[in-house]
Amino acid sequence: MYRLFNARGGWIAAIAAVFGVFVAINVAISGLAGMRLDLTEDRLFTLADGTRRILDRIEEPITLELYISQRLVKEVAIYGAYAGRVRDVLNEFSAAAGDRLTVIEQDPEPFSEIEDVAVAAGVQGVPIDSGGERVYFGLAARLGDTRASIGFFQPTRESFLEYDLARLLEGLINPKKKVIGIVTSLPMFGDFAPSAGPPKRWMLVDAMEQGFEVRNIFDIETDLTDEIDVLFMAHATALSAEELYSVDQYLMRGGRALLMVDPYSELAQGSLATGRPIIRDSSLNKLMAKWGVSVAEKQVVGDMPLARIVNAGSGGAVKPAPYLLWPSFKGANINPTDTVTRDITTINLGTAGAIAIAKDAALTVDPLLVTTEKSQTFEISLINPRTPNVLDFIEKFKVAGKQIVVAARLSGNVES
Repeated sequence: MYRLFNARGGWIAAIAAVFGVFVAINVAISGLAGMRLDLTEDRLFTLADGTRRILDRIEEPITLELYISQRLVKEVAIYGAYAGRVRDVLNEFSAAAGDRLTVIEQDPEPFSEIEDVAVAAGVQGVPIDSGGERVYFGLAARLGDTRASIGFFQPTRESFLEYDLARLLEGLINPKKKVIGIVTSLPMFGDFAPSAGPPKRWMLVDAMEQGFEVRNIFDIETDLTDEIDVLFMAHATALSAEELYSVDQYLMRGGRALLMVDPYSELAQGSLATGRPIIRDSSLNKLMAKWGVSVAEKQVVGDMPLARIVNAGSGGAVKPAPYLLWPSFKGANINPTDTVTRDITTINLGTAGAIAIAKDAALTVDPLLVTTEKSQTFEISLINPRTPNVLDFIEKFKVAGKQIVVAARLSGNVES
């Protein structure tokens, strides 16, 4: 028996056609799942266990320099309130770490030496008036010769404040970048075209490389080593039994995984016209069978209340209509407590797969995205690959009367 996913530590398996993965990968690597915003009457803040574990690992003194322009907090009320929030959380960090963590607050007034030091440390100034005067609200961290910073605190990330601070400290304590290994059949690293210049990578890969080392894994059996901190499988098609066994063994050794499978990849379907076709469907059901989880093959999810409105019909008969295969998840259909999804207000998917959960599943399954009860699955053979046949799905729609899971977190123990 081996531990496959650890919910407390935040190891994630999200199974979906399309999903916002950057936060998920951060959570999987850092072990910071369970971060929470304490909205008690007295605004007392209780640090998450993951944060306390990071603070406990501090061996050499760390200095945190908080740069706050007093003009900003006095003239812009939202920043004044958020400054108090940042101070409270930093004080909690300091109290938990003792004399190993020192917090210093300074006001970088214009043209002052403190302003020069703040800018050099990576703190960003923003104009507050037409005269161009800049104000600051950032953090610089020092551990010996290692430096890190948060350029500017944005109130929109308040619920991620503890996470951002803890990840900054984790980077100081362990400055070596964590490694993400990507297995994909999609042109995430660029689609080679000799006449079009160098391959252009997806923005997602560039964003991940800002905080991690990203490796494109071509040979799973050789390259999926213990150096990989998180395995990201995105529409990995036509995997052999030997490759699936290598993934299984990686997980058996304590590896972490973010899995995305797609019964009907619209991008792959579109690749047929380029002369470099991609297999349209992907499945990891052989790997997931012992977990008690599967993704319905050759079926996609349709939802009437969540459907996005598109132009349907042709010629002079074009009219707005809901495209059932393009749901927009909001509100009650997004898990409000999970670290990955709690601050996401809308997620748009297209031709997403349906996750089936066995009654005797070996793993605990926590849904992240679910449809409404006014949904059903459709055979992919009904999809017109050239022109979306929007009205056909409306005509064929029959309410299933139950919610369908589209993305989930898996945790627990399972046999190899």
